[in-house]
Amino acid sequence: MNVRYYIELEGFRCETYHVTTRDGFILQLERVLPGPGMDQSIPLSQKPPIILMHGLFQSAGVWVTSRRSSFAFYLADNNYDVWLANNRTCCREAKKQHVFLSENETAFWDWSLDDLALYDVPACVEGVRRFTGWEKVAYVGHSQGNAQVFIMFHALSLDSTLNDKLSCFIALAPAVYIGPLLDAFPVNGLLACTSRTHRLIFGVNQFLPIMTIIQKIVSPHVMMTLSYHMFHFLFDWTDTNWDTSNKTHYFQFTPRPQSSKALHQWAQIGRAKVIQPFLSDAELAEGKAVTEYNVECIKCPLALYYGTKDAIVDARKLHWQCWESSQKASGDTNRRASGVVDLVAVEEVEGYEHMDCLWAVNAEEKVWRRVLRVFEGVGWE
Repeated sequence: MNVRYYIELEGFRCETYHVTTRDGFILQLERVLPGPGMDQSIPLSQKPPIILMHGLFQSAGVWVTSRRSSFAFYLADNNYDVWLANNRTCCREAKKQHVFLSENETAFWDWSLDDLALYDVPACVEGVRRFTGWEKVAYVGHSQGNAQVFIMFHALSLDSTLNDKLSCFIALAPAVYIGPLLDAFPVNGLLACTSRTHRLIFGVNQFLPIMTIIQKIVSPHVMMTLSYHMFHFLFDWTDTNWDTSNKTHYFQFTPRPQSSKALHQWAQIGRAKVIQPFLSDAELAEGKAVTEYNVECIKCPLALYYGTKDAIVDARKLHWQCWESSQKASGDTNRRASGVVDLVAVEEVEGYEHMDCLWAVNAEEKVWRRVLRVFEGVGWE
């Protein structure tokens, strides 16, 4: 089953597009369109475009596997032009993933979170702007899907125009500061590995390719059982707030292939407790790891949504840092010129865990309706 299957299963139409990054990766995007019998009174050209970007070990399918109660369908029903993006190597159904490299080559896997920020984010944003004709797009990212944008903002030399191209940036379970879970077994053991040890254990190509092999040969129910318990063990996910009848569908798109280098960078981030660029062994030895994220590099409207039981990220620290920045220009309508964060919304949801902004049975009430209000209040031109 692929993303198109789940979109069409609920009566929508799906169009597939491709964009090529400046380093040659071919990214697949799925566009959710009204199907036969649905309200099509508003022309597609008048619907504001929204990019949804998945998190680590996942792909675009995470936005459409809660059946009719999926976030992507909720946005489409509310007359938005919804685009489901995939980071490099994550779309299993893509026929070709790079212009000239194959999965068997080490160079195909030589990328980190920095490359998602430098290449994948701009390719998706520019692609959707080009396909739709809109000046600005909204970007909604979950976990790593927002981390790559925070890195992009932090190093504006990568693309100084990104802020101008986003109507707003919605961060679900924002992955800027690291939560207490990564101090506990077994994740703390992985974080403690030196660069050399990490390469010796996990290699320099795909991270744990056995996961992809198993996903191809076992039944969806078996894969769901294995994956759920693996992520529960590593990251303390639970299905407390989910409709558990959807779990088999969720794990059709979790896990997805990642590079060992990207996981190595997440290990560095875990040790530093804050998101930062990939550092070489020499840079680590020189103590170049950062201790705080510069939130004032974010110049577009920002909204944060997170749960009180999410131990993977420390979203509350980011929340208060952004709030303190936003207060520096209290009463100033030109926040961008003032160099402060335009924090337009924050929601801390009691009892929510890492995946619940997407998959909780009451996510529409707790999160999605509030996201719509943000969209209604921002500029798209």
